Amino acid sequence: MNWTRKNHTLEFGTDLFLIRNNPISYANSFSDVQTNAVYLDTGGIAYSGSPSPLDPANNTNPATGKPYPNVDKNFGPNYDSATTILLGIFPEGDGIYNFARNGAALPQGQAINRRYAINDYEFYGQDTWRMTPRLTVTYGLRWVLEAPPYETNGYQVAPCVEAAGGGCTNQNVADWFNHSAALAAQGQPANNAGEMSFTLGGPKNHGPGLWNWDHKNFSPRIAVAWAPDTGDGWVSKILGKKDQFSIRGGYSIMYDHFGVPIVNSFDQNGSFGLSTHLGNPAGVVSPANAPRFTCLVPGSSGQSCLPPPCPSLNGPGCLFGPAPSGSFPVTPSNSAFAINWGLDQSVKTPYAHVFNFSLARQITSHSSLQVAYVGSIARRLPLQVDLAMPTNVTSSGMTYFQAATMLSKSAPTST
Repeated sequence: MNWTRKNHTLEFGTDLFLIRNNPISYANSFSDVQTNAVYLDTGGIAYSGSPSPLDPANNTNPATGKPYPNVDKNFGPNYDSATTILLGIFPEGDGIYNFARNGAALPQGQAINRRYAINDYEFYGQDTWRMTPRLTVTYGLRWVLEAPPYETNGYQVAPCVEAAGGGCTNQNVADWFNHSAALAAQGQPANNAGEMSFTLGGPKNHGPGLWNWDHKNFSPRIAVAWAPDTGDGWVSKILGKKDQFSIRGGYSIMYDHFGVPIVNSFDQNGSFGLSTHLGNPAGVVSPANAPRFTCLVPGSSGQSCLPPPCPSLNGPGCLFGPAPSGSFPVTPSNSAFAINWGLDQSVKTPYAHVFNFSLARQITSHSSLQVAYVGSIARRLPLQVDLAMPTNVTSSGMTYFQAATMLSKSAPTST
C-alpha cells in the first residue's frame, strides 16, 4: 500500500514466503564397503616395517631364500589400492539404516521421501520524506519472522540428553556442550554431562523444533539523498553547479533466510534415528579376517551382497554391526564410529549491518562520475562445531590442549 500525503510518501506491505520442499533421494539408501587399506590394523600394506603379510618385504622368495624387495614408498598408496581391489578386501564399512516414524526399518535401496515446510513472514513500513527540494530522508522498519522449518509428516528428530532413569530430557546442544566444557575445567570427564540422544521433534510429533522462534528480528533502515546548492564560487567548479552534485548514504539491518540451506543439510546427511549411519573404526580388521568381495548383484534368493561376510569375525555385520533400534528416544552406540548431525535449538537468525555512501558528479550533459563505498558486517553466522572433539580437561594446572601442544612441538620434524 502506497499513500502520498503532502511531502511524505508512506509505504506499507508484507512479503510472505510459503515454501514446500519435496525431495526424493537415494543418497542415504544404501550401505557400502570400501577397499581402504588405511583401515587395516596394519595401517596400510606396502610400507617398510609394516607387519602386513601382503607386504612383499615380509615374505621370502623361495628361489633365493631372501625377502622380496620393498615397494617404493612413493608407490605405496597405489600398491595398497591395487592389492585390496585385486583380493576383494573391504576394511572399511558404512552401514546406513532408515526407519519410519513407528520404528519399522526400511529396506535397503528404498528412496527417502520428505516434505519440508518453510514459512517466512515479513512486514514493513517506510516513509520517504522530502524535507526540502534538495534533501530527502527515507526511514522505515521491517519485521522479519522466520518460522522454524519442519517436516510435515513428522520425519524429524531433535537432540536431547539421556536421563539417568530412562527417557530424554529436553536440553539444547549448546547447553550440553557448555556443561561438558565446565566439567572439563574442573578436571571431570565429559561423560558426566550425560549422553546425547535423539527424540522425535517438530509440530507433527508435538516435539521440539529445529530451533526456537525468534520474534525480535526488527530491521531498521534509513537513507539520505542531498543535492546541495554549491553556488557560483570556486566550490561549484569542483563539485559542479546547481543540480550537478549529490550525496547519498544509507544503513539497514538485513536478516538472512537460512531455513532452506538448513533443511538441505539435514535432508542430505540424514537425521539420527530416522537415517542412521554407522561405521567401523580404523584398525579393527586385519588382512586375514577383513570381509571379502562376494557379488555385485544380490542373488535370486534375496541374499544381500553388502556387507559381505567376515572369514573369522562375527558374521555379515562385522564392520558396523546390526541395525540399531528404531524406537525413540535413541542414543548413538559408543561401540561404532558414527558422525551425526544436530542443530543448536538456541540458534538466532543471522543478520548483517549494511551501509553505503556515494558521491555523484555530472561532468557534461553526456557523462557523469560516481564514487561509492558499500560495506557489510555480518553477525550470528552459522558455524559447524564438532561436539565430540577431545575434551579440554584441566589437570595439575594445565589443560589437555596445552599439554598436547607442548608434545606436538617437542616431536622431531621429518626432512
